[in-house]
Amino acid sequence: HVFVGIFPNPFSTSASLTINGAVNNLNATLHIYTILGQEVRSIYMGNKINTILTRGNLTTGMYFYKLVKNNNETIATGKFIVN
Repeated sequence: HVFVGIFPNPFSTSASLTINGAVNNLNATLHIYTILGQEVRSIYMGNKINTILTRGNLTTGMYFYKLVKNNNETIATGKFIVN
């Protein structure tokens, strides 16, 4: 299993995103969606297990994320809040 941690959550400017678990050869992309299902950002992670998630153009609210391997297999999902 693969687990994604976002800290702090909620956040206002940036958060640390960490991928834990079976992370060998992930070659993954993180997709971020509004609560209406509109994709607002796609972050190529490759085989990295850490990155900084910046607010950028994300407005205040709840967002959902999906971590997807290059074969379109969803390996983790979750949500975070921007305030």
